[in-house]
Amino acid sequence: MKLRVGILGGTFCPIHFGHLRMGIEVAEQTGLNRIMLMPNNVPPHKEAPSVSAQDRLMMCRLAAQTCPLFTVSDLEISRGKLSYTINTVMELTQQNPHCDFSFITGADSLINSVWYKFDEILARLEYFYVLNRPGVTFDELRYKLEQMNLQNAEKIIWVDAPGLEISSTQIRELLASGRSAQYLVPECVLEYIKVRRLFRQQ
Repeated sequence: MKLRVGILGGTFCPIHFGHLRMGIEVAEQTGLNRIMLMPNNVPPHKEAPSVSAQDRLMMCRLAAQTCPLFTVSDLEISRGKLSYTINTVMELTQQNPHCDFSFITGADSLINSVWYKFDEILARLEYFYVLNRPGVTFDELRYKLEQMNLQNAEKIIWVDAPGLEISSTQIRELLASGRSAQYLVPECVLEYIKVRRLFRQQ
C-alpha cells in the first residue's frame, strides 16, 4: 500500500499554528499519512518573502518537529527559481513511486490564483483538497471550476474544516512593532525568530 502524502505549500513567512492546524484537519478527514510542508522559493503570484528562503525552511523544520504527522521538503527552495506546482508534482511523483501525493490549499487561493497547467497537476495527483475559507462559498468554487472546463475536476475535494484565523501578515506586523506573537507560532519558531532578529523594522 502506498503512503498517502499531502503537500502543503506556501511562503511560510513565518509558519504558524493556522498552517499546522490546516494540515491536521485535512489528514484527519481524509486519511493522509503525512503532511509535507513545502516552503516555496519565489512564488509566481506573490511578492518575494521578506526573509530568506533558508530562514523560512528552518522555521518549517522546527515547526515540523512538534508533530510526527509533518515532514518538510526543500525541493522548491533548492530549485532556486520561480516555484510552479506542476514542476514540484512531477519531481515528487517521479522520485517517490511508493507515495500517492495530494495537494492542499485554501479556497481563496484556488479562486484568486491562476494555476499553470492545472489540469495536468490534477492528473498527476491522487486528490486536490480545498479548504473552506471565510468569504468563499462552495457554490463560488463550483462556478469557478465550471468556467475552467477541467478534465480532472473530480479530483478536487472540498474539505469543510474549522480554521484558525491567523495570518503571517498579522504576525509580521506584531513583530515589527515589537509586540508578542506568542500562541500564534510554535515556541521553537518564536525563539528562532528572536535569535535571527527576523521581521524587525529596519
